[in-house]
Formats: sequence, structure tokens, C-alpha cells
Amino acid sequence: MTWPFSKRSRATRPLSFGRRSRFPVRWLLTALAACALAIGGGYAWTAVSGSISLNPLDNPAAASQLAPPQSLGEALDRSIKNFQQQVSAREQDIVLALGGPPQPFVGKLVRDQPLASGEKVVALTFDDGPAPIYTEKVLEILKRENVKATFFMVGKMVQAFPAIGQRVASEGHVLANHSWSHRYHRFAPAAAASEINQTTNIIQAKTGQTVRLYRPPGGVLNNGMDTYAQSQGYASIMWGTDTGDWRRPPAATIVNRVMNTIHPGDIVLMHDGGGDRHNTVAALPIMISQLKAKGYRFVTIPELLQLRARETQRSTAQATTGSRQPTTVPAVANPAG
Repeated sequence: MTWPFSKRSRATRPLSFGRRSRFPVRWLLTALAACALAIGGGYAWTAVSGSISLNPLDNPAAASQLAPPQSLGEALDRSIKNFQQQVSAREQDIVLALGGPPQPFVGKLVRDQPLASGEKVVALTFDDGPAPIYTEKVLEILKRENVKATFFMVGKMVQAFPAIGQRVASEGHVLANHSWSHRYHRFAPAAAASEINQTTNIIQAKTGQTVRLYRPPGGVLNNGMDTYAQSQGYASIMWGTDTGDWRRPPAATIVNRVMNTIHPGDIVLMHDGGGDRHNTVAALPIMISQLKAKGYRFVTIPELLQLRARETQRSTAQATTGSRQPTTVPAVANPAG
């Protein structure tokens, strides 16, 4: 007779999963499959249903995601996709916090970004600073109006006025690259690289803000700098509405140009440096007031691109899940014109 806990008892023998083992391996596999179905399916169903706020009666894609999984494979597939979406969203949040573009815009030319949703957002941008007097006055207005903007800075101006650049960053605005010297002529590859790299380096050194956006001086796209910037992963940012303030028109003219051409997803070009900008300063609070009255919300360039990227992602997800709703979102980055 063998006692339950004797040296010869099976209870103390190590289990072997070889071919001669009497342990029913199929029981183990069955148990693992059941656990995966219960945990994976429940997680996917709960996580997805908790993250979808659309009405399933109006959205077939949402309805298909809210339905319980029909198999272990479907449950695991949902769990993996949900995890990937969460990781992607977290990565994009980090990129956005660092002032960089979402992945679809990396190394691309970007103009205004009209949203299929029609959401009234607009991005105010300022070029050629930081400059004494005018950049500081612009910052005072933006702070008073609780508006964040994007500043495309010239490297040599940051070198000359680092404290102003630091103030722009400390007040929550996005800093971007506008070349070192603001020249329009053709640059050799090494010179183009120096223009971009020096500017990014000094902005980051003086303000601590990461720079991943570039705007070509004068909108010139064929002088070598834009080509280099995009090759390094910068999003090259153009505009939708040019205020023409660099010509120093009256403040009323600047305001009228914006209000006559404004549209959801617009990028407005203005200047806080490069000369006398008192008309721009005078026009800015009027412009902001009128845009707010029309229901517009102000965003930085990274925030605008994030909105567009998420809209495109939703459209793609609906298409892949069999939604019958037509995709109306155009290409991510408009081609150079």
C-alpha cells in the first residue's frame, strides 16, 4: 500500500509532459482556451464598448464592436486591436505634448486641414520672431484671450533674444523652425542642413522645447531647405489664409482678409518679427473676438494635425469594419501647389 504522501506517491512526483506522461494534456489546453476566451473576450468587449460613444443603431461599425465575440479567435483579435489602439493613442499624446506632428504628417508638406466633421478650429501662426516689442505684445494678447498659437522662429533671432523665446515656450505655445537666416536663395545640401539643424538646436537649447515642425521662409519649396527638413522627418507647414501683414496694411484690412477666407481647419499666417508689426498687434484682438463670435476654437498646429489624424483613423476603421458610410476625408497632406 502506498500512502498519499509517501516518497512513491504521485502527489510528490514531478509532472512530465512527454509522450509517456499520463497527465491529460488536452485538459490543460482546453482549460487555457477557456480562460483566454473568458478573459480576452470579456476584456475586448468591455474595453471596446466603453470606448465607443456612437449610437450602434446609427453606426454598423460600432454595433459590430459592441456585439459579444463569437469565438476565441475573434476575442483575441479584438483584444489585440484594442491594445494597439490604446498604445497608438498614448504615443500620439506623447508626440503632441512634445510639439511634434502625428505619424501621418512626419516628413510631409502640410497646408490647411479642413475637417470632414466641420469642427470650427483654427490655428494662428506667427513667423520671423522672436522680436522685441511685437512678440511680447502678441503674447500679452494671446494670454488675455486664453489662446495658444504656433511660432515659427528664425534661428538668429532666437540667438539674439533668447529670453523672449523662453517666454513663448513657458506660456504654452508651440515653437517651430523657420530657418537660421530666412534667406530664399538656393542652398547647397550642407548649407540647407546647417540652416535647419542650427535653428532646431538653439531653440531646444534655449527653451527646452522639442522642434519637429518647419516652415519654409516665403513659402519657397525648391531651394533645398524644405527637401532637407522633410528628409529629417519635419512636417513642413504652409498655410490656408495669408493675412499679408508683412506688407503692413491697416489693421482693418488684416482682420477682413481673415474673416473673408476663414474656414474650419484653417491655418492663419501672421508675423511677429521681421519689421514693424504694430498693425498685426492691433488686428489680433479684433480677429480673435470675431472668430470666437463665429464659434471658432483655437488650436496649435500639432493639435490641428492630431484632430485630422484621428478623423482619418476613424474613417479607416469604419471602412475596415464594413461600415457603409462613405469616406469623405481627403488625403492627409495636400500636395505642393
